Amino acid sequence: MTNYKFLIIIKLDNDEVGRGATQKIMMIARCNYQCFDNHPMNFKDVNDELIHKSLLLSTDL
Repeated sequence: MTNYKFLIIIKLDNDEVGRGATQKIMMIARCNYQCFDNHPMNFKDVNDELIHKSLLLSTDL
């Protein structure tokens, strides 16, 4: 088991370009860093995810 000094959490866009860039970053960085792909699963990007979450929080129940 490798002891990584740094952790990289990658949260790029949830489209072909974003997922491809994530894979390239992970291929390059995985020798020295522990990497996690954490792109938004149900949204096109982080901004859409945050807007959705803030709307949920601001809605009166």
